[in-house]
Amino acid sequence: MKNHPLRTVIVLIGAGWGKRGARINTISPGIIITPLANDELNGPRGPGYRRMMELCAAGRAGTPDEVGTVGALLMGPDGAFITGSDFLMDGGVTAAYWFGELAPPGTAELDRLQDNYGAVSAELSPEDARELESAASKIKVQGARYPENLPKLVGR
Repeated sequence: MKNHPLRTVIVLIGAGWGKRGARINTISPGIIITPLANDELNGPRGPGYRRMMELCAAGRAGTPDEVGTVGALLMGPDGAFITGSDFLMDGGVTAAYWFGELAPPGTAELDRLQDNYGAVSAELSPEDARELESAASKIKVQGARYPENLPKLVGR
């Protein structure tokens, strides 16, 4: 996917301010149902917006509460390790534009994806599997892998 200039700026700012304890992140929402979005959906661009929503992975627009949930994560204690990041939350519209049904015919990105589709499946030889197993066995984990309160945090 293309490197968006805003994402580059956020990474750079996050790197500098992160050393001072600041967390710099952005949320890049797609179509979120607000009064403005309702006006757009009922205006001359409405059919295009509805098509984007229908063909994206989520199949719908987002809600202000969903954006707020991501914001709460980023600002709260559970997001303490997140900085210098841009959270694209558009229900998959961007992915559908670059690689799916919303992609303009003949785009280079879609052509590359189709040309390289076979590259996503790989077979490991028994020797490859032994090498991976050997390398994995040498990894030393120190301390608790997850905080003790994780089950409570995820509702399990």
